[in-house]
Amino acid sequence: MATDKTDPRKPTGLRGVFLKQETPPGLWSYLAKTIGLWLLGIAFVVWLLIGLAALAGDEEPGLALGLAIIYAVLFLVVRKIPTRKPEDFLPEGYLEEYQERKREDRDR
Repeated sequence: MATDKTDPRKPTGLRGVFLKQETPPGLWSYLAKTIGLWLLGIAFVVWLLIGLAALAGDEEPGLALGLAIIYAVLFLVVRKIPTRKPEDFLPEGYLEEYQERKREDRDR
């Protein structure tokens, strides 16, 4: 008799979770927020560096540093938008089952 662990028909791991289900509700908003945060963070760093380079070169850094501040504020605002955590997309009990399997593998 095949156990759940050795049953080839039962998908395992994170890949298996998404093979068993359609796209989890809320995944797209989480991805949009994550991508938005990365873009805003990169924009902040770029404009901050441009502003500091202008300051070091005796040029006017006002616009660049102003944009850096705007992007930092937008980053903080977007960060506060509530979205589900990645582990919320997993089926109920999946993390506990995964941790138990890891413990069993380690104890062998």
